[in-house]
Amino acid sequence: MVISGKEPSGRRSSRIPLIADVDLIVDSKVLRAMTVDISDTGVRIDMRHPFEVSIRFVVDGELQDRRAQLVRATKTPDDCMSYGFEYVPEAKPDK
Repeated sequence: MVISGKEPSGRRSSRIPLIADVDLIVDSKVLRAMTVDISDTGVRIDMRHPFEVSIRFVVDGELQDRRAQLVRATKTPDDCMSYGFEYVPEAKPDK
């Protein structure tokens, strides 16, 4: 499919609506989602459940092991990506 033209918003390609099921494969795990629109340069999707990951890092010599959900993704001026994650509250054991 070829979608030509440049949108006034500064996008590189025009987007067209497309509603279709899509599978995201992350480390052999399949996450279900739905496309919203598509262009020559990418696709926008909606997901019923947040995209969650496990994050491990060290702060002041102490290992932090947290679950988090992706809340933001931005391309940086040097063509890298910057991702924002929000910690998922830990499940409290039933009493």
